[in-house]
Amino acid sequence: MSVAAETQILDLSGRWHYALDPEDQGEPEEWFASHIPGSPQLLSLPGTLTLNGIGEVQEWNGEMNREAVRSLRQRYMYHGAAWYELECSVPAEWAGKRFKVFLERVIFQSALWVNGQPAGRQDSLSVPHEYDITPLIEPGAVNRFTIRIDNRDVQNIGAFPSAYTEETQSIWNGIVGRIELQASERFMITDLQVYPEPGLRSVKVKGICHNASGIEASAVFRVAAKICHGSAGHAAPAAEHPLQIAANENVSFEWLYDMGEGPLFWDEFNPNVYELKIEGDVALGTEMMRTGCSCTFGLRSFERNGRLLEVNGRPVFLRGTLECCIFPLTGHPPMDIEAWFTLFGIARDYGLNHIRFHSWCPPQAAFEAADRMGIYLQVESPMWMDTWNWPAGSHPEHYTYLPLEAQRIIGAYGNHPSFCIYSNGNELNGDFELLHRMVADLKAQDNRRLYTLTTNWDRPLDPADDLFCAQTVDEAGARGQYFLNEMAASTMIDFREAVSRRTVPVVTHEVGQYTVYPDVEEIGLYTGALRPVNLEAIRSDLAAHGLLGDIRKLVHGSGMLALQLYREEIEAALRTPELGGFQLLDLHDFPGQSTATVGILNAFWQSKGLIGPGQFREFCAPTVLLLRMPKRVYTNEDIFTAQVDIAHFGEAELQPSCIKWTIKNGEGTVLQHSFIETGKISFGSGISLGQFTSEALKEVRSSDRLTVTLELDGSDIRNEWPIWVYPGSGIQTEIGPGITLADSLDDELLRKLAAGERVLFTVRAAELEHTAPGKFHPVFWSPVHFATENPCGIYVDAGHPALGGFPTSEYAEYQWKDLLDHSVSLVISDNIPFNPIVQTIPNFYHNRKLTSLTEYAVGAGRLLICGISIEENLADRPAAAQLRNSLISYISSDAFNPVISLETDQLRELLKKKEPSTGTEAMQAPRGSELALGKAASSDSVKDSAHEAHKGNDGIGHTKWLAKDDLQGHWWQVDLGKEYSITGIRVKFQQEGNFLYVIQTSLDGAEWKVAANQTGQTSTVQIRTDRFETAGRYVRILYNGLPKDCCAGHYSFEVFGN
Repeated sequence: MSVAAETQILDLSGRWHYALDPEDQGEPEEWFASHIPGSPQLLSLPGTLTLNGIGEVQEWNGEMNREAVRSLRQRYMYHGAAWYELECSVPAEWAGKRFKVFLERVIFQSALWVNGQPAGRQDSLSVPHEYDITPLIEPGAVNRFTIRIDNRDVQNIGAFPSAYTEETQSIWNGIVGRIELQASERFMITDLQVYPEPGLRSVKVKGICHNASGIEASAVFRVAAKICHGSAGHAAPAAEHPLQIAANENVSFEWLYDMGEGPLFWDEFNPNVYELKIEGDVALGTEMMRTGCSCTFGLRSFERNGRLLEVNGRPVFLRGTLECCIFPLTGHPPMDIEAWFTLFGIARDYGLNHIRFHSWCPPQAAFEAADRMGIYLQVESPMWMDTWNWPAGSHPEHYTYLPLEAQRIIGAYGNHPSFCIYSNGNELNGDFELLHRMVADLKAQDNRRLYTLTTNWDRPLDPADDLFCAQTVDEAGARGQYFLNEMAASTMIDFREAVSRRTVPVVTHEVGQYTVYPDVEEIGLYTGALRPVNLEAIRSDLAAHGLLGDIRKLVHGSGMLALQLYREEIEAALRTPELGGFQLLDLHDFPGQSTATVGILNAFWQSKGLIGPGQFREFCAPTVLLLRMPKRVYTNEDIFTAQVDIAHFGEAELQPSCIKWTIKNGEGTVLQHSFIETGKISFGSGISLGQFTSEALKEVRSSDRLTVTLELDGSDIRNEWPIWVYPGSGIQTEIGPGITLADSLDDELLRKLAAGERVLFTVRAAELEHTAPGKFHPVFWSPVHFATENPCGIYVDAGHPALGGFPTSEYAEYQWKDLLDHSVSLVISDNIPFNPIVQTIPNFYHNRKLTSLTEYAVGAGRLLICGISIEENLADRPAAAQLRNSLISYISSDAFNPVISLETDQLRELLKKKEPSTGTEAMQAPRGSELALGKAASSDSVKDSAHEAHKGNDGIGHTKWLAKDDLQGHWWQVDLGKEYSITGIRVKFQQEGNFLYVIQTSLDGAEWKVAANQTGQTSTVQIRTDRFETAGRYVRILYNGLPKDCCAGHYSFEVFGN
């Protein structure tokens, strides 16, 4: 923003009168004409009703359900119109000036009256509301300011974007930031913009001169720029420009300004910020006056060169995370620069150089802080408009409000060098011509940054797209979620196939989303506007299941697993040549959308104790050493071979040096080391430096966790990776006398236990009643938003002698991948002692005691129960073979002496067999009766008469509904005939493939709500089941993403309920 030099300010912050207007009576009753009713009720502004303790008190009972865990909640809620009134004196000496009321941030619409006279309405969610009130003000008198704030959705954008949602910041009512009466001279400069020219040796200066004096003006302006924040000083020579402005006219100007010798550029390493000042001597007839204005800017180009992003002509890689307006203490974004220094400083400490503001635009203070810290920002309009919620163009207001809001963002914040990327919003669908026009118009106006139509969705490249932000590109995966098995097995994957399918830079979208168990001990941090009812419900449920005392284990075990996966995502991106960067979701928690605690940090940007910033920067920094290993699990008969890569986006090229590689055993003893000579290293990702081979694994006599380290000589650049080495040749520990291996509980096994024998019991998942399937990878995003019962890792008693021959940390590392994917967990009821050696961490919506390895004393006998497969295909599963050896060695030793006892009846209950089943599909179906068969169906598209809507639920196995084309966004729905309590659906798609879809329900066929959202999953199975609980008559499936060359369609769609 530009600032007029002669502006005088009257701070309007303080105690204001207020009145709520839920019935919208204020305007017809003309509350603005005199004092608003109910006075003297007072509150403090800047602030919100919530922060002032005004509104409906939100009560929650701690019960666990989908609504309770949806998000944080405002402690005091109010949606509707509210009136605010202040009286203050305006100095008499301000007579003859121009007056403006400045409201820095409002949700959503403001209306202003001054002394009972209307000044207008404004509705930006992104820029300040500014009102010219010159004809309404009375200098030398007391003036009354009446403001009506309406926080309802006045422009039909939907309650989904971060700028306007209860999921994160909250939909507050009030005014935050600066509240001012500004007085300026009648001759003034506004709209000052500075555009760096190619080569960054000069800038184009644009603005508007306003002459409201009634007299023709003759002015001479002096332009000068100098560093105001930077590593060194520099001042450009001043230049003068004469200008004539007729009375009561506005004149636009455009001047080319030379930056002189040795100008300083702006980037992440040297964030040099200039201040440009314009000072003018203005002749108004015989009267002379001074005027001026100023703004900050940076000499920075941010462009694309083919598939590469470049800052000032040098390749740059975006290492980013999202900010979704998550500020639990205030419920609104910080308006002061110090708070943003703190936030950006934390991001930078963790090696990041980029922040994406997901579907919102931050306030001025954020841009100023990012300018001074060298953070590359992606800013978005208040748009999250997908086919499942509120598509772009679905309301007529979209065609006027959304383009105007985008223009306002560019106009208000365009000078900031940190503002490098603009996107219309998040995951946009609908009228792409509208999205194209918005971006095309902005690009024609302002070339200081790159633009894209939308962040995410695998779609055709638009001519206006300067870059492509997506998770897949023409179905080629651009994040590790699409290569989970490969990512766990080796360090070889990259995303070069996705990159090759676009001619512009590709930035990977919302990378990660690996769930960490919510830390309910954080509840005490929530002392402000938002109450953590979701965490309260989870804490109550943990206590009810006897797990509250395990909270540190749950957080640490799930968190360390998630951390490893985030690391692999980052390194895979850095291994990818020509990739533009990544945007994590998220470095910190997202407390909305059904509680997505996916961060390494919590919602306050505080550490969860998983990793320090310095260690994180080993794999997330301007320069990162990388190791391509074909596998992570070895035997001592293998030869270790790896390729050394580097990703380098530092301040300068690296001079010739050498890379030291080292292999150490679990005790830290060096087994082997050597060096790889390097030449000069230029900028880029996935740069190969050479490879090495080692026979050090043959020195490992027993199983061990080794560490492979790379270090760049003469620097602090290093990185390391664990590998696991097990004895080869399939050597198995012999089973001695008095030891029984069993997989079924019968009278004979009970007799052996009673006789004092030792038993290793291996669980067969298909046979036992109280089991849950195991899985290495944790829940994606949220177990409620993407409904699942899957677990979130394990917590291991690493020092337990049962694992003495199986080196392990307290959490799952990659040697556990095969074990957990071939495992089941016992579900331990309250009447059975819980004594896990390996505790399976439940997801927070399905809290229960789970274990895949436990032991009990049963009578005189000793029992070790293992839910991990340790008997099958051991020649190809060295970790399983070694775990088996470790367990058998343990039960053969004197150390096998369980301290927790089970009675025989308890053991029978624990290992109870399942009742005979009628079939797999019946078990998979949600509970209740099937309700949709033969009911009235409809769709928005039909391929032909052989594939009409009713074919999708006619009960005939070979008939199907198909849409007419392969466009996403088509829907099919069924009318159940009356309202039911619905428990879920099952759909059989027209073929196997990654169908992305949303299930919606409605009571009236007009208002829809989301029951299940499967737009983030990667499953390719043909039959999908979703379980949820809701009431509805109509059920719709919305096809949000399709396999390549495939249209929307299904053979059957079943709805279950009562």
